[in-house]
Amino acid sequence: MLEITEDIDRKLAKYATIKELPAIFYGTSERQMRNYVDEMQADNEFRDATISPTKRTTLVHIERFTEFLRKMDEERFK
Repeated sequence: MLEITEDIDRKLAKYATIKELPAIFYGTSERQMRNYVDEMQADNEFRDATISPTKRTTLVHIERFTEFLRKMDEERFK
């Protein structure tokens, strides 16, 4: 499994596992990221932003995940 570390340019990575997301989105937890990914998968607009090659592995498209978080932020006060 690829781990995103300080030595890897995160701009080059297109996908990350749920465990790796907190290293990209500082100040978040794995549990929080898992909840957001579950919400994203339930949203028809963003369902295509994840790939689950196995039952235990979910890869998240980082750019689409960021779009989803921005959408959540915009809808928070509607």
